[in-house]
Formats: sequence, structure tokens, C-alpha cells
Amino acid sequence: MLDSKTIEIIKKTVPDLIEKGEELTTRFYKRMFKENPEVLPYFNRTHQVQGTQQKALAGAICSYAMHIDNPEVLKDALLRIAHKHASLHITSDQYPVVGKNLLAAIKELLGEAATDEIVDAWEKAYVYLADVLIKIEEDLYSQSSRTASGWRGFKRFLVSKVVDESDDVRSLYLIPESGGAVPFYRPGQYISVRVRDPEHGTTMRNYSLSDMPNGKYLRISVKRERVDEKDTPDGYVSTYLHTMISIGSVLEVAPPFGTFVLSEIYDTKMPLIFIAGGIGITPLLSMAKYALKSMAGRDVLLLHCCKTPEVQPFLQELSSLGSLNPRFEMLCFYEAIPDQSKLGDTSFVKGLFSPNYIRERFSSFDAEYYVCGPLSFMDFCIESLLERGVNRESIHYELFGPHQELSSLNI
Repeated sequence: MLDSKTIEIIKKTVPDLIEKGEELTTRFYKRMFKENPEVLPYFNRTHQVQGTQQKALAGAICSYAMHIDNPEVLKDALLRIAHKHASLHITSDQYPVVGKNLLAAIKELLGEAATDEIVDAWEKAYVYLADVLIKIEEDLYSQSSRTASGWRGFKRFLVSKVVDESDDVRSLYLIPESGGAVPFYRPGQYISVRVRDPEHGTTMRNYSLSDMPNGKYLRISVKRERVDEKDTPDGYVSTYLHTMISIGSVLEVAPPFGTFVLSEIYDTKMPLIFIAGGIGITPLLSMAKYALKSMAGRDVLLLHCCKTPEVQPFLQELSSLGSLNPRFEMLCFYEAIPDQSKLGDTSFVKGLFSPNYIRERFSSFDAEYYVCGPLSFMDFCIESLLERGVNRESIHYELFGPHQELSSLNI
């Protein structure tokens, strides 16, 4: 544990972190990428250009400083970070690299105000945090390698099937190159895919597993990320997977990780409601299919918000779930009224998500909610649910990309 003097000094730096956090993390990344370019494959260039990674790290550092005297508050956040690190196969010898550059950035930012006392306190605080994360991550690695058909690090997988799910989403079915089964994973988890990168040798990205556990294959469904912003590159890995990968291609894959998973501790009679925005459907589809098979007796409602049916992935697969299980119902929200001849029996409405459809279906809002999509979408959906009396503990969410604060939850 940290001593009381160190805790006191760290908490005194909170106002500076709130004011200058993003400046600190911008300096940190710039310095680290220059001094230690070997870490570049672990980072998303688009997130760096957009500044979302810097903002997310600033929030995390500030939160750590604010709650350093009550680490229990940070338990869920640390577990989420550890799962992300494990998915990228972060090792203990990489933590000193981060610590060295973070302390140097603090000194640069604070200048003469960076006293030996402050720098020493932050060094102790970082080492303590690193030790906590290293232990959690080693436990995750051990659990993964002990799981039937599990492994540690990256393993070669063959692309056995490719399916275009919409205009810009493609599913890849992955099987071990060496043969055999794939491990069981919790619905909602993701894998990391590592590919060649001409600039840095390799790079990697996380992709949700979009099908329920089956022991035969892993399925990821990748949206090709096209960025309209000036000087911001299109998604390198998503473009690579769309244009360079075909049946028979080999990809390096890390084991499944992630904390956004279907809970098994809730009242089995409580309805399950999945709310997806665009490609946020991927983990929710895995959850919904698993729930319909393994949680008999629970009503399952899936609400999917998309611009048009043409960009909506899995429309046919989702629509077919109702015929397989009468407990399933789906409703689509579109920005404009689509050509209904393309939708078949799919129910849809024009406009934004509204919780009123939930009350019409179940007469109350008592349910377990899973929300996934863009930040603004999730903020709107979660705020709408909270306004109608839904308990925060009943709302689970996942944000693709750097984890940022949801204003609706004040976290």
C-alpha cells in the first residue's frame, strides 16, 4: 500500500490534472513514441490523431489520483484496463517504459513546480499501479492458457469463410491453423487481431466476437472505417481486413478477453434488452443468441439503430432469431423510412431510439440492459433510461475505442 504522505501529495495534484490532463498525456505520447518507437504497434493511429486516446488517458490518470486513497472504487476500471492489456499481450517489462516517459512528461509540464517530492510521489504511485495491473494481467494469462483449447499470446488462425454483412461490414470466420477446437468465451468478449504494418512491422486491433460460443470457429465482423476528417487516416486494420484478407489467409489472434459480458447473476425472469447503435451490434448479437439458447424463459428484446437497412449488418440473421425462439423480438430504428420490400417482416420505426417502446412491450422498465455504440448514442440512450427510473446497476455498456466518460453516468 502507498504511504499516507504519498497519497496526500498525489491528491494535491488533482486540480492540475483536471486543468492540464490532456496536455500532459499529449506530451507523454509524443515523447514515448519518439524515445520508444517499439511501442507504436500497440496504439491506434486514428485515435491518436483524433485525440481520443489522449483524452481517455487523461481521465484515467485523474480518476486514479482522485481515488488513490480508496482503490476499491477503481476495481472495475482496473479490471477493464487489464483485459485490454492482456488482449494486446502487454508484458511486465513494458511498464517501466511507460513510467519513465510519464514522469518525464510530468516534469516537462510542471517545470519548476515539479519538485522532487511531487515526482517521487508520482513514481511511487505509478509503480504501485503497475504492480496491481501486472498481477491481474498475469492471472488473466494463466486463466486463458488453462482453458480448454486456450493459449497465451498470439496464435495463427485461418480465415475459413468471409461474409459481407452490409455495405461496409464484413465477417471473418477464424479456425486454428493447427486444427482443433476454439475455447469457450463469455458472450460480449473480444479478440485482438495482429497484422502486418509497413511502418511498424505489425499492428493490432480489438474486435468483438459476433457469434455465440460454438467451439468450432471465432467470428469477427469488421466495419471498414472511413474517416472524413482532414489529416485523419482511414482505419488501417479495418481496411486491411476488407481488402487484403480472403479465404485461406492467416491472421495472428490473441485469446478472448473483455469485461462487457452477459451477466449470469440477475433474476432469470427479468427481460434482457439489448440496445445497439450501428456496428455496436456485434457483442450484443453474441449475447442475444447465447441468451436465447441458454437462458430459457427470459424475454429478449433487441433494438438496433442504423441509418438505413443497406448499412445495417446481420439484418437477416437477426430477423431469423424470432422464428427460432418466440421469446425474441427485434425493432429497428432508421433515420428515414426504408423500402419495406427489403425488410420482410422486420419491425421498424423512423427516428431515434425511445424507451417508450420498451414500456409498450413490457409495461415497465424493469429489465437488464446492454448498450453498445458511439459515445453520443450511448449517452442519449442511458440518459433516457435513467430518466425513466432504471437503476444504474441494471445498465451495462461498452464503448468501442478508448474508454471515455459517459456524462449520463458521471463516471
